[in-house]
Formats: sequence, C-alpha cells, structure tokens
Amino acid sequence: MRHFNLTLCMLFLWLINMSCKENLQAKSQLTTNVADTLASAMTSSNGIKEIGLLSKAEDSGYPFMSLTIEFPEKNRTESFIINLEAVPDVDINTVQNAVGKYISFEYDSNLDNMLYDLTLNDKSLFGEVATSSDEEILTITGILSNAAEATAGDLPGQVFITTEEEITEKFDVFITPEMVSANGKTVTGYYQKQVNNVITKLKVND
Repeated sequence: MRHFNLTLCMLFLWLINMSCKENLQAKSQLTTNVADTLASAMTSSNGIKEIGLLSKAEDSGYPFMSLTIEFPEKNRTESFIINLEAVPDVDINTVQNAVGKYISFEYDSNLDNMLYDLTLNDKSLFGEVATSSDEEILTITGILSNAAEATAGDLPGQVFITTEEEITEKFDVFITPEMVSANGKTVTGYYQKQVNNVITKLKVND
C-alpha cells in the first residue's frame, strides 16, 4: 500500500512538473512572438510622416529639387531634398504646381558628409582650399578610394577616405578627372556633418 501511495505521489509530482514546463514554453513562445512583432513593425516603418505647406521649390540639378516646407501649427520651417526619379507619381510639374499648397509626405532624415574640398600634396582638387580653422569644418587624411572613374550621369558618385587607423568616411560627390588622378593616394578631405531630409513619398492635398 505504501509502495502504491509513493508511486501515486511521484506520478502527481511528474504531472505538475510537465504542466509547469508547458506553461514556461508557452510564455517563452508568447514573448518571442511579441518581440518578433515589434521588430517587424520597426523594420517596416516607411519613414517620418508629415503634413506641411510647400512654400518654395527650387531646381538643384535634375533629378533633385530643394523644397522649403512650413509647419504653421508648429511655428517652424524646414528644408528637404527630393529625387524626382525615386519618388513614385511625382515629376517637376507636380512639385512646382504644389507651391502654396499643403502636401502630405514621408521622409528619411540622414546625417551625411558634405565635402567642401579635397587636397593632394596640399593642393586643392576643387580649386579652392577650405581652412581647418573653422570650428565647423572637419578634416580626414587617408587613402581615397572608389574614384577610378569620373561621374558620367546626373547622380553623384560615392567615394571613401580611409585613415591609417582604418576609420572610413563616405562622401557623395560628382567625381572629377582631378579626383580620378588622386584615387588610391593619400588626400585630405575638408567636410561638415549635415542633416539631409530626403522625401520618399509626396501627395498634394486637395
């Protein structure tokens, strides 16, 4: 009888243990599902959504335009860039005709490097030398790469400067023949960090 009671007690404890494991597995799966859902929501984000008054649209060299958008309710004005070839159902006429109207749009805010000058052996490749005495001007000295060919199209190329410490900065520029001659050599770049608000979607409000 004692043996039967002991067996029954062990069976009861085993059932409790299995039930606890199943609950823990269910909770773990639920936590994983929630985390996956949140991660999916974050990665599926389409940028920052805004509504504003388009007060100015200027040609920046096709396909780019510079837009000035006012937000009267927030008492602020911001500048944006739009690549007409990258935004669906939008052309230069759409943008120009929208001046003075409210638009709904989405944009990405990026911190990019604006290259003001590039020197090789202390000689400017851009025709004028920026000085490092300006506190806002940053400098980087290293090997210039990805400048093997001059830019042929309407879109800028992308070059890199890598220091001896293997620190690399990226620059979007129109690559000139002078830069091509400096490719693979040690150069000094003079640049600033600049916030660029790039519009990815745009709709004119009726």
